[in-house]
Amino acid sequence: MKKRNLDIPKKPNAIFYFIAWCIIAPFIKIKYNVKYHRMKEKLQEPYVLISNHGNTVDPFLSACAVYPNRLNFVGGYAYAQKRSYGWLFRLAQAIPKFQYQIDLASIKQMIGIVKNGGNLALFPSGRLPTYGENEVVTPAMAKMLKMAKANIYYTKIEGAYLSRPKWSKKYRRGRIDVTVGKLLSKEELALKTVEEVNELVQKTLGHNEFRDYQDKMQIEYKGKDLAEGIEQVLYMCPKCYKEYTISSKGNEVRCSNCGSVWHLNSKGYFEEQDIVRDNHDWSLIIKEKVLEEVQKEGFEMNDEAELRILEKGKEVIYGHGKIKLDKTGITYEGMFRGEEQTIFFSVEELISLPFRCSVNFEIAYNTDVIRFCLKDTKTITKWSLCVEALKKLEKQKSA
Repeated sequence: MKKRNLDIPKKPNAIFYFIAWCIIAPFIKIKYNVKYHRMKEKLQEPYVLISNHGNTVDPFLSACAVYPNRLNFVGGYAYAQKRSYGWLFRLAQAIPKFQYQIDLASIKQMIGIVKNGGNLALFPSGRLPTYGENEVVTPAMAKMLKMAKANIYYTKIEGAYLSRPKWSKKYRRGRIDVTVGKLLSKEELALKTVEEVNELVQKTLGHNEFRDYQDKMQIEYKGKDLAEGIEQVLYMCPKCYKEYTISSKGNEVRCSNCGSVWHLNSKGYFEEQDIVRDNHDWSLIIKEKVLEEVQKEGFEMNDEAELRILEKGKEVIYGHGKIKLDKTGITYEGMFRGEEQTIFFSVEELISLPFRCSVNFEIAYNTDVIRFCLKDTKTITKWSLCVEALKKLEKQKSA
């Protein structure tokens, strides 16, 4: 693994930032029909900018919303390793971070940026929403904000998920609204407890694309084949509860077991609303069934997995073996780095299970981020949901 640069990043170069602004700002404004709602007063630097996350274009939206202020973004370590845009990551003086684990080196860099007069920008949820609702924000975020001792601002991004859902390969043209607001001044931050800051962050960044935005706006997101790929996340029929019988073509979603058919319209809703209005409604049924399943005695999921790690921009295969999920966590048994190993990830340490639809899921291990490529790729979403359900049960027991 390439050795990490642990120096405190500087502010992005002003000339680079200006050129990027001139190119990117008009492009995304036209392509995504972006509406910015900026603050009247000037943002007081240095500050930390936090945002909800709905689309891969979100960093550019946040950067454009507060220009000419320059931002140092925090992003997943894997992105910094990619050949396609890793160079841009480094040129922008972004901080690479291991997702869903305590990364002390990255935290030190984050705090250092603010102390040196820079502006830190990050997406606390850490991953794109699967069903249009912002993913969990860990309480550790509030602790980091307290340590930063800076003004806290936010960008609320709405419409980004509907413009390009996580499960779709195709973009839709509709509208994205980006609102800039002030969460806390550094003086107000100093007077609040970690618990109070955490509650405020959760409330501010909590966002349901359908209930909080589209139900009110009713915007058309026009494109082709609006439903294709949706079965990667909506893998269970909401009527017969059969798994992996859902297929999609064009704007149509169909269950091969009971014959039910749904049509997804340009507003993101199913025209047949007898059971579900949208994919978020559908997800609630799936999550309820998953929660029931993980509570059953002897719950297990098993598969074969190929282990890959991103190095110098390429995925390198580091092993192959068997993987199991049960009530205690995830166990891998097989080859890793040239020798037979058993690796265990407890439910307690599995904050979440980031995944790419029908491709892989990721788990941080020591100084690596392992990508587990399952033999049965259609089950990947379920693995992630099962981990979330087990975490939910864990919290209920400790409450």
